[in-house]
Amino acid sequence: MRLFYGSGLDPIERSAPHDGTPLMGERTVGLNGLLEELELRTGLAGLIPEESDRVIAYRSLLMERLKDTSLAPPFFADSLAADQMTVGRELLRRRDGLVAAGLFRDLHSGGPGLPDADSNADSDAIPPRIREMREIEKHIDGGSPIRRGRADRLRTVMEAIEKGIAPVSLTSITVLDDREFLDPGVSELLDALHGVGVEVDYETTGPAAPEDTFLGYVQRSLLGVPSHPAAT
Repeated sequence: MRLFYGSGLDPIERSAPHDGTPLMGERTVGLNGLLEELELRTGLAGLIPEESDRVIAYRSLLMERLKDTSLAPPFFADSLAADQMTVGRELLRRRDGLVAAGLFRDLHSGGPGLPDADSNADSDAIPPRIREMREIEKHIDGGSPIRRGRADRLRTVMEAIEKGIAPVSLTSITVLDDREFLDPGVSELLDALHGVGVEVDYETTGPAAPEDTFLGYVQRSLLGVPSHPAAT
Protein backbone atom coordinates (compact mmCIF):
# COMPACT_ATOMS: atom_id res chain seq x y z
CA MET A 1 0.00 0.00 0.00
CA ARG A 2 1.20 3.47 -0.89
CA LEU A 3 -0.27 6.51 0.84
CA PHE A 4 -0.31 10.13 -0.30
CA TYR A 5 -0.53 12.37 2.77
CA GLY A 6 -1.58 16.03 2.90
CA SER A 7 -2.73 17.86 6.03
CA GLY A 8 -5.92 19.12 4.36
CA LEU A 9 -6.83 16.06 2.29
CA ASP A 10 -9.14 14.07 4.58
CA PRO A 11 -12.26 14.66 2.42
CA ILE A 12 -10.39 13.56 -0.73
CA GLU A 13 -9.98 9.99 -1.93
CA ARG A 14 -7.67 9.20 -4.81
CA SER A 15 -6.69 5.76 -6.08
CA ALA A 16 -4.62 6.86 -9.05
CA PRO A 17 -1.27 8.61 -9.53
CA HIS A 18 -1.00 12.15 -10.86
CA ASP A 19 -1.29 11.12 -14.49
CA GLY A 20 -4.75 9.66 -13.83
CA THR A 21 -3.82 6.06 -14.62
CA PRO A 22 -5.94 3.77 -12.40
CA LEU A 23 -3.79 1.94 -9.87
CA MET A 24 -4.82 -0.29 -6.99
CA GLY A 25 -3.09 -0.06 -3.63
CA GLU A 26 -2.97 3.73 -3.31
CA ARG A 27 -4.93 6.11 -1.13
CA THR A 28 -4.83 9.86 -0.56
CA VAL A 29 -5.32 10.77 3.11
CA GLY A 30 -5.26 13.60 5.62
CA LEU A 31 -4.47 13.01 9.28
CA ASN A 32 -7.73 11.18 10.02
CA GLY A 33 -7.24 8.84 7.06
CA LEU A 34 -3.59 8.29 7.96
CA LEU A 35 -4.54 7.30 11.50
CA GLU A 36 -7.23 4.94 10.22
CA GLU A 37 -4.75 3.17 7.96
CA LEU A 38 -2.05 2.93 10.62
CA GLU A 39 -4.45 1.71 13.31
CA LEU A 40 -5.77 -0.94 10.95
CA ARG A 41 -2.27 -2.08 9.98
CA THR A 42 -0.88 -2.18 13.52
CA GLY A 43 -3.87 -3.92 15.12
CA LEU A 44 -5.01 -0.84 17.02
CA ALA A 45 -8.29 -0.10 15.22
CA GLY A 46 -11.28 0.60 17.43
CA LEU A 47 -14.42 2.65 17.76
CA ILE A 48 -14.00 6.40 17.41
CA PRO A 49 -16.37 8.25 19.76
CA GLU A 50 -18.28 11.38 18.91
CA GLU A 51 -16.52 14.50 20.15
CA SER A 52 -19.60 15.38 22.19
CA ASP A 53 -19.21 12.09 24.12
CA ARG A 54 -15.61 13.02 24.93
CA VAL A 55 -16.66 16.48 26.11
CA ILE A 56 -19.39 15.05 28.37
CA ALA A 57 -16.99 12.50 29.86
CA TYR A 58 -14.34 15.15 30.52
CA ARG A 59 -16.88 17.54 31.97
CA SER A 60 -17.89 14.81 34.44
CA LEU A 61 -14.28 14.49 35.61
CA LEU A 62 -14.01 18.24 36.02
CA MET A 63 -17.21 18.29 38.08
CA GLU A 64 -15.87 15.51 40.32
CA ARG A 65 -12.73 17.56 40.88
CA LEU A 66 -14.86 20.60 41.70
CA LYS A 67 -16.75 18.63 44.36
CA ASP A 68 -13.55 17.52 46.09
CA THR A 69 -13.46 19.95 49.03
CA SER A 70 -10.32 18.32 50.47
CA LEU A 71 -8.30 20.23 47.84
CA ALA A 72 -8.09 23.92 46.98
CA PRO A 73 -10.59 24.98 44.28
CA PRO A 74 -9.18 24.35 40.78
CA PHE A 75 -8.37 27.23 38.45
CA PHE A 76 -11.49 26.51 36.38
CA ALA A 77 -13.94 26.47 39.32
CA ASP A 78 -15.86 29.68 38.60
CA SER A 79 -15.96 29.19 34.83
CA LEU A 80 -17.13 25.58 35.09
CA ALA A 81 -19.89 26.52 37.50
CA ALA A 82 -21.11 29.13 35.01
CA ASP A 83 -20.96 27.05 31.78
CA GLN A 84 -20.13 23.38 32.12
CA MET A 85 -20.21 22.35 28.46
CA THR A 86 -18.23 25.28 27.05
CA VAL A 87 -15.55 25.01 29.73
CA GLY A 88 -15.48 21.23 29.39
CA ARG A 89 -14.95 21.54 25.63
CA GLU A 90 -12.20 24.15 26.01
CA LEU A 91 -10.31 22.24 28.72
CA LEU A 92 -10.58 19.03 26.69
CA ARG A 93 -9.05 20.90 23.75
CA ARG A 94 -6.18 22.03 25.98
CA ARG A 95 -5.82 18.54 27.38
CA ASP A 96 -5.57 17.12 23.85
CA GLY A 97 -2.82 19.64 23.09
CA LEU A 98 -0.85 18.42 26.10
CA VAL A 99 -1.31 14.82 24.95
CA ALA A 100 -0.10 15.72 21.45
CA ALA A 101 2.99 17.32 22.98
CA GLY A 102 3.74 14.12 24.90
CA LEU A 103 3.36 15.74 28.34
CA PHE A 104 1.11 12.94 29.65
CA ARG A 105 3.13 10.12 28.14
CA ASP A 106 4.47 9.00 31.52
CA LEU A 107 0.90 8.67 32.82
CA HIS A 108 -0.35 6.66 29.84
CA SER A 109 2.47 4.31 28.92
CA GLY A 110 5.31 4.80 31.38
CA GLY A 111 7.38 6.65 28.80
CA PRO A 112 9.16 9.97 29.30
CA GLY A 113 6.93 12.92 30.12
CA LEU A 114 6.80 15.32 33.05
CA PRO A 115 7.72 14.53 36.65
CA ASP A 116 4.89 13.52 38.94
CA ALA A 117 3.19 16.62 40.28
CA ASP A 118 3.42 15.51 43.92
CA SER A 119 6.48 13.27 44.07
CA ASN A 120 9.41 15.11 42.49
CA ALA A 121 11.10 18.37 43.43
CA ASP A 122 11.48 19.21 39.75
CA SER A 123 7.71 19.46 39.51
CA ASP A 124 7.97 23.01 40.90
CA ALA A 125 8.89 24.03 37.36
CA ILE A 126 5.55 22.74 36.04
CA PRO A 127 2.91 25.49 35.72
CA PRO A 128 0.14 25.01 38.31
CA ARG A 129 -2.59 24.64 35.68
CA ILE A 130 -0.71 21.83 33.95
CA ARG A 131 -0.16 20.13 37.31
CA GLU A 132 -3.91 20.35 37.92
CA MET A 133 -4.70 18.84 34.53
CA ARG A 134 -2.19 16.05 35.13
CA GLU A 135 -3.99 15.18 38.34
CA ILE A 136 -7.28 15.00 36.43
CA GLU A 137 -5.62 12.86 33.76
CA LYS A 138 -4.74 10.24 36.37
CA HIS A 139 -8.47 9.57 36.84
CA ILE A 140 -9.16 8.84 33.16
CA ASP A 141 -9.76 5.14 32.59
CA GLY A 142 -8.01 3.58 29.61
CA GLY A 143 -11.37 2.66 28.09
CA SER A 144 -12.81 6.16 28.38
CA PRO A 145 -13.86 7.95 25.17
CA ILE A 146 -11.54 10.74 26.32
CA ARG A 147 -8.60 8.48 25.46
CA ARG A 148 -9.79 8.02 21.86
CA GLY A 149 -9.26 11.58 20.65
CA ARG A 150 -7.10 12.21 17.62
CA ALA A 151 -4.08 13.25 19.71
CA ASP A 152 -4.40 10.07 21.82
CA ARG A 153 -4.71 7.89 18.73
CA LEU A 154 -1.69 9.48 17.10
CA ARG A 155 0.38 9.04 20.27
CA THR A 156 -0.73 5.39 20.66
CA VAL A 157 0.14 4.53 17.07
CA MET A 158 3.48 6.28 17.32
CA GLU A 159 4.42 4.44 20.51
CA ALA A 160 3.56 1.11 18.88
CA ILE A 161 5.70 1.93 15.86
CA GLU A 162 8.56 3.10 18.08
CA LYS A 163 8.44 -0.36 19.68
CA GLY A 164 9.08 -1.85 16.24
CA ILE A 165 5.52 -2.74 15.18
CA ALA A 166 5.58 -2.02 11.45
CA PRO A 167 2.24 -1.35 9.70
CA VAL A 168 1.33 -4.44 7.67
CA SER A 169 1.78 -4.04 3.89
CA LEU A 170 2.47 -0.31 4.05
CA THR A 171 5.42 0.30 1.77
CA SER A 172 5.59 4.06 1.30
CA ILE A 173 4.11 7.46 2.13
CA THR A 174 4.41 10.42 -0.20
CA VAL A 175 3.98 13.64 1.76
CA LEU A 176 2.39 16.45 -0.22
CA ASP A 177 3.26 19.14 2.36
CA ASP A 178 6.58 20.86 2.97
CA ARG A 179 8.30 19.17 5.89
CA GLU A 180 8.85 22.44 7.77
CA PHE A 181 5.09 23.12 7.80
CA LEU A 182 4.07 19.72 9.20
CA ASP A 183 2.51 19.39 12.62
CA PRO A 184 5.33 18.32 15.00
CA GLY A 185 3.42 15.18 15.98
CA VAL A 186 2.96 14.16 12.34
CA SER A 187 6.63 14.83 11.62
CA GLU A 188 7.58 12.63 14.57
CA LEU A 189 5.21 9.91 13.36
CA LEU A 190 6.68 9.96 9.84
CA ASP A 191 10.18 9.65 11.29
CA ALA A 192 9.05 6.64 13.33
CA LEU A 193 7.54 5.04 10.21
CA HIS A 194 10.78 5.58 8.33
CA GLY A 195 12.56 3.87 11.22
CA VAL A 196 10.58 0.64 10.70
CA GLY A 197 11.20 0.51 6.96
CA VAL A 198 8.38 2.58 5.44
CA GLU A 199 9.70 4.76 2.63
CA VAL A 200 8.78 8.42 3.28
CA ASP A 201 9.36 10.99 0.56
CA TYR A 202 8.27 14.59 0.18
CA GLU A 203 6.65 15.82 -3.01
CA THR A 204 6.24 19.58 -2.83
CA THR A 205 4.55 21.66 -5.48
CA GLY A 206 6.17 24.82 -6.85
CA PRO A 207 4.38 27.90 -8.23
CA ALA A 208 1.95 26.92 -10.97
CA ALA A 209 1.35 30.28 -12.66
CA PRO A 210 3.97 31.81 -15.02
CA GLU A 211 6.49 34.07 -13.31
CA ASP A 212 5.58 37.10 -15.44
CA THR A 213 1.94 37.13 -14.22
CA PHE A 214 0.55 38.75 -11.09
CA LEU A 215 -0.71 35.36 -9.84
CA GLY A 216 2.76 33.92 -10.38
CA TYR A 217 4.25 36.77 -8.35
CA VAL A 218 1.78 36.17 -5.49
CA GLN A 219 2.41 32.41 -5.49
CA ARG A 220 6.18 32.89 -5.40
CA SER A 221 5.90 35.49 -2.65
CA LEU A 222 3.88 33.09 -0.48
CA LEU A 223 6.41 30.33 -1.08
CA GLY A 224 9.38 32.59 -0.46
CA VAL A 225 10.63 32.24 -4.04
CA PRO A 226 12.40 35.37 -5.40
CA SER A 227 10.32 37.08 -8.07
CA HIS A 228 9.42 40.49 -9.47
CA PRO A 229 5.98 42.05 -9.86
CA ALA A 230 4.47 41.59 -13.29
CA ALA A 231 4.38 44.68 -15.44
CA THR A 232 0.94 46.27 -15.77
